[in-house]
Amino acid sequence: METVHLLCAPGFDVLGLHRVWAARSPINEASARTLLRAGMTEDGRIRDHVFVRGAWRDSITYSILEHE
Repeated sequence: METVHLLCAPGFDVLGLHRVWAARSPINEASARTLLRAGMTEDGRIRDHVFVRGAWRDSITYSILEHE
């Protein structure tokens, strides 16, 4: 969780971003817990987002806004 905050800080503080987002595999529940504990919000699913080992896979997306 602390790592997520450390990775987001330069985006907000240095680059002046308003929003930082992340994506995970639908089967990676450990990532889901980490992103939610870090204060990110689940935004939704991108269908057939990445091509992995010969098949299209979905991604679950999360984001956090600068004021959060």
